[in-house]
Amino acid sequence: MGHAIGGTIGEGSGQELARVFGTIAGALFGAVAEESASRQSGLEVTVRMDYGEVIAIVQAADEEFYVGDRVWVLRHYDGSARVVPQTDGASLGPSL
Repeated sequence: MGHAIGGTIGEGSGQELARVFGTIAGALFGAVAEESASRQSGLEVTVRMDYGEVIAIVQAADEEFYVGDRVWVLRHYDGSARVVPQTDGASLGPSL
C-alpha cells in the first residue's frame, strides 16, 4: 500500500525514493497496528496448592482475584494452565 501511495508522488528518481519511503512507512505502520491490536493486559497469579506447592501462572487479566481466594487450577494437556475462581459448592469432578 505504501509503495502504491509513494508511486503517486513526483517523477523519476524522486518517485522511486517516495515509493521506498512509502513501503518502509507502510511496513512500520502495519507492525505497530498489529501489535496494538494483539496486546492485552496480563496477570500473574501465585497459588499455594492445598498440598503446599506454590505455582505462578500468567494469563489474561479477565478474572478478578484477591489474596485468600480459593481457585481452581486448570491444567491442559499441552502443559499450559489457567486459574479460575472457585465458586461455593462448585466441583469440577475427579476427571481433571
